[in-house]
Amino acid sequence: MALLGQLGLGARGKTKGSIVALDIGSKYVKAVLFERRKNEIVLKGLAVEKVPPDVILGKDIIDRQVLVDKIRDAYSKLGTEVRDVVANVAGGEVKTKAFVIPDLKRKEKIAEAVDWKIKDELHVDLTEILRDYELLGKSEVSESLDMLVGTAKLSVVYDIMDIVRAAGLEPIMVTTDLVALWRVIEALGLKDLPGDNVFFHLGYEVGLLIHVRDGKIQQMIEVPAGLKSYVDNLSRFFDLRVEEAEEIIINGPTSGIDRVSFDETVDSLHERFLSPEKYIPQLGEPGAKFNLYISGGGSKLYGIGTFVKNKYGIDLKILDVSTLFAVEEPVKGIKDYLNLLTIVVGDALHYFRKGHKINLMPQEVGMEAVAVEGEVSLLPHVVGALSIWLLIVIL
Repeated sequence: MALLGQLGLGARGKTKGSIVALDIGSKYVKAVLFERRKNEIVLKGLAVEKVPPDVILGKDIIDRQVLVDKIRDAYSKLGTEVRDVVANVAGGEVKTKAFVIPDLKRKEKIAEAVDWKIKDELHVDLTEILRDYELLGKSEVSESLDMLVGTAKLSVVYDIMDIVRAAGLEPIMVTTDLVALWRVIEALGLKDLPGDNVFFHLGYEVGLLIHVRDGKIQQMIEVPAGLKSYVDNLSRFFDLRVEEAEEIIINGPTSGIDRVSFDETVDSLHERFLSPEKYIPQLGEPGAKFNLYISGGGSKLYGIGTFVKNKYGIDLKILDVSTLFAVEEPVKGIKDYLNLLTIVVGDALHYFRKGHKINLMPQEVGMEAVAVEGEVSLLPHVVGALSIWLLIVIL
């Protein structure tokens, strides 16, 4: 059970209500029903649907209808009439980054400063993206603010909205995978740890990496490595079917595979795909010390803890999201799928978080580039005309 103080859910946040958190991955669709009750978030339903091969490649959706059907199947198992959905987006056209900007008091000036930073550092056309930000607090730089910014190309956000709606649901919030991972890090009380701390979420096709030093975000990136990278290499090296390779990369070699050869191969894959110094060069310097946390399907990789211990002399730590929510009644499969729920739990934490938060929905909130057109109300004009007429009569 998680306390609101730990989650950043204060009295000004949403005091109650339910939401479906939806994480669409290339291997699984995860749908979770959450409800907020006073001082806790309750997980009320969980459904995980396996996505057939080649439906999603990387973050590109190849077979839209199959994906829509999988979302419908997952939702139907939740046993709820709640149709509001918070979803997340990732990929090369989605960027999340921490910035330092001058401590400007006016919201309009802050938005202008963030736009300038986005153009200068992310090199994107503001007319082609949706973006939003949230304040992280005072920066170590004098008279400056730390800020978290999320951006996504218009087509990426509209695609996810269209797919969710085609499944009969209504998206009300869209954030990024990296923001969701950051919410989990915050809620677990890990964001202010001293020294260098690396958080690695290893999904099926890609990974997420957040580097935090002394409570300040240094880097937030998507890395081109995931469980599939291991599976493809094992399939090739040992002449295995994909299903067999997926099994042994978690549970170890079967009787027909030489264990010594297998261990050496897997260690070489860990070296290739899991070494954080490939993305944070200073961690590869002699005497460098850091903590390494892992989540996602990759947290169950064969030999991963031993590899980290032997190479870096540290114990690999697991991001355990089970402490961040309560479970009202037994939910089938929760223990089996807990390692897959990091991002979807982060989505829920983000939704229930108090204050302004990053929402890439194309509506007139935050800093979104595209405004939603709506019906123009005649009431203000009518009232104005009557006021003028009344004033003339009185005079």
